Amino acid sequence: MLDFLKKYFYIPWKASFADKKFIVSFLVTAGLLYLVIPNLVAFITENENSKGFSFTDPFLSQFTPVVFTWYVFSLIYGGTILINIYLIHRPYQLIMGLQIYALVMGTRFLTIWLLPLDPPTTIIPMEDPFIEFLGAGGTLTKDLFFSGHTAASFLFFLLVKEKPLKIVFGISTTIMSVMILMQHVHYTVDIVVAPFVTYAWFVLVRNIHKRIGFPVH
Repeated sequence: MLDFLKKYFYIPWKASFADKKFIVSFLVTAGLLYLVIPNLVAFITENENSKGFSFTDPFLSQFTPVVFTWYVFSLIYGGTILINIYLIHRPYQLIMGLQIYALVMGTRFLTIWLLPLDPPTTIIPMEDPFIEFLGAGGTLTKDLFFSGHTAASFLFFLLVKEKPLKIVFGISTTIMSVMILMQHVHYTVDIVVAPFVTYAWFVLVRNIHKRIGFPVH
C-alpha cells in the first residue's frame, strides 16, 4: 500500500514541486481560489435579499416542475469525488482545473451582478446542505446566470482525456442539466451559457499552460 501511495501520489507531486514554474502556478492558483470563492459565497448569499427580474421561459412553461434535488446532488458530488481521484496524481492538470474553476466562478460573480434575476415563479428550490453551510444557512435561489452546477460538471468532462470517463461525465452533465431545468431551478439560458463560458476559459488557460511548457492533453 505504501509503495502504491508513493508512486500514485508522492512522486508526481515531488517532481512537480521541483519545477519553479509549477510552484508559481500553485501559488497563483491558491490566490485565485482565496480571492474568488469566499467572496462569491458572500455575494450570492447577500444577493438573495436583492430585487431582480423574472421572465417567462418558453421551455419551462411546457411542463410542471418535478423534484430531482438528490439526484442532482448525487451527480455533482459524485463527479467531484471522481475527478479528484483522477487528478490527485496529475498535479499539473489539477492546478489547471482549479485555475479554470476559479475563473469560471469569478465570471459567474460578474454575470450574476450584471444580470440580477429572480428565479422562475414555478421553482422548486434545491436545498443544498453543503452550500447552505458555507453561506448563511438559507436556500439559494437567485444565483442564476449562469448555472454553477452545469459549469463544474462540464469542466470535469473537459479535464479528462480517457474516452470512458469523458462519456461518463458527458452523460452526467447532460442528465443533471435536464433535471435542473425540470425542477425549474434555472432558466434555460442559464444552462445553455454555462458550457460556453467554461470552454472559453478552458481553452485560454490550457493555451497559457502550453506556452509555459506544462504538460496538457
